[in-house]
Amino acid sequence: MSLSSPRPLPTDLVLRDAVEHLQEGSPVLLPVRGRSMEPTLRDQHDNVRLTPCTTLPHRGDIVLFLHGKTLLLHRVVRTHGDTIVLRGDASTKTERTTADKVYGTVTEVLRDDGSRLLCSDPLWRKNDKVALRRSAWRTCKHQCTNPTLHRQVAPWYIATVLLLMWLPLNGLGLPLNNFVLGIRADHLLHASVYLPCVLAMAALTHRRGWLPWAMALLMACATECVQYLLPYRGFDINDLVANLLGVAVGGLLLRRLIRRQQ
Repeated sequence: MSLSSPRPLPTDLVLRDAVEHLQEGSPVLLPVRGRSMEPTLRDQHDNVRLTPCTTLPHRGDIVLFLHGKTLLLHRVVRTHGDTIVLRGDASTKTERTTADKVYGTVTEVLRDDGSRLLCSDPLWRKNDKVALRRSAWRTCKHQCTNPTLHRQVAPWYIATVLLLMWLPLNGLGLPLNNFVLGIRADHLLHASVYLPCVLAMAALTHRRGWLPWAMALLMACATECVQYLLPYRGFDINDLVANLLGVAVGGLLLRRLIRRQQ
């Protein structure tokens, strides 16, 4: 059975036939099915030519591989010895496989307008790097709004903040009077520590709106005010302002990110 047969074939049957050809050392031509590689590869508009994969694929290569019992056509994100991590350009999830389960590497893309793109072309390789960066950024944004991850990390975040604010760190000899753009470095540190505070409170309370904001602002005030009662720490109104500013900036950034996703 040939891949160029005019009869419509089920996708899984075409892929199994492609794997057999690749294992025999022959290149194959496959139609793109699915949207996980868009916009690099377009569903039902592009075809890809694959050659047998005889060496470990490089970062950025698009390969046909076996993930569990499913054959996928995704991009190599990184390699760790014999383990290969892959992800679709439009996906936020990664897959792992081994070198022996990678059957072919995409070497050419055929568009439906008749144009051909060689994957060895410098411009294509440059676009590979751009696609990897975009995919990584999309995954990062997905994690930033992942409620399950937030609920897992939030208690550890709050415990870390309390330790930083209340442990006797003043005797460590840390430089507190360095300036960055005219702002004391420790004030910037205070603000940055409280950037995720609204997010953490929203994860713990399972609420949005004023309640996470109120709890975050209360925590920012309490952690600094308690230092007034500790003999080895000191209350600083500028640190308190920095805490509140960090809460405000972090909350506004979170609000904007959620609105953009909606």
